Amino acid sequence: MRRIRSHPRDVFLPVGALVGIILTWWGIVVIGGIPPYLLPSPVAVFERLLNSPDLYLRNARITFDTVAVGGTIGIVLGGGLGALIATVPWFRRTIYPYLVAARVVPKIAVAPVLLIYIGTGFSTAVVFVAFASSSSAESAPGPTFGRSKSLFIGAPIPFSG
Repeated sequence: MRRIRSHPRDVFLPVGALVGIILTWWGIVVIGGIPPYLLPSPVAVFERLLNSPDLYLRNARITFDTVAVGGTIGIVLGGGLGALIATVPWFRRTIYPYLVAARVVPKIAVAPVLLIYIGTGFSTAVVFVAFASSSSAESAPGPTFGRSKSLFIGAPIPFSG
């Protein structure tokens, strides 16, 4: 087993970057005179975090639940769809052009459509996470077996010659 060696710069560079970001944020707020309702200072954010951690914990729990449910749905649906595309040629020829079309649509452009048709709340967030996680399976590393990569399991791309 290979031993991983760490170097002090592996810690100092990210910490330095974080300090730089916070100082830049603080400078923009103070020098720019930005009102706190638009961009609170780092000090105000940290005070709020320390004074009401339950607010952050509650929202962190909601975010975790959304990612867990939506991610699971997306992975199961994306994996199932990928398996069908790889093993059933007529299904691949039928559905693949629509998957390619869906792939080029920016994920952020889907959010307003979901808001219109599903509304706001947990279900919209779950659908968006499921959509994002199932369509990102295409770019996941996987075996190609010397063919063009299609979805995540290395099936050949139809109509590619």
